[in-house]
Amino acid sequence: MPPLRRLGASRTRGSRRAAMERMIADRVAQAIEDHEKKRASSSNTEGSSSSGWILDKVVYAASTFEGRALTWWNGNVRTLGLENANKIPWTEFKEMMTTEYCPDTEIQKMEQELWNLTLKGDDIETYINSDFMN
Repeated sequence: MPPLRRLGASRTRGSRRAAMERMIADRVAQAIEDHEKKRASSSNTEGSSSSGWILDKVVYAASTFEGRALTWWNGNVRTLGLENANKIPWTEFKEMMTTEYCPDTEIQKMEQELWNLTLKGDDIETYINSDFMN
């Protein structure tokens, strides 16, 4: 049979371990609560769903970027810093995207093509297969 002193030491270790696990659980719960409060008060949640699926539209949208769009976003992140870039309001983010990828000249060109599009006779196949429709 082990000495009592040793048995008492293992009980102390067990209670210390339980106390440490409680402390960790409490701190994790507090950190999650603080994070949720911070997310809820962020101005970046404009128009977000209350179910919590997409609370941070800018972060979600930027996480889907590839190729040139990813390079463009990384340039903004380097300029603004990650935290500031992720805090951009959704409406401003949409304006930035429109300015970068939909220049006024291109929009005017597409509008002009749309207005000039005509159907000649009954040749629907030509109309459907035109460059504008593809």
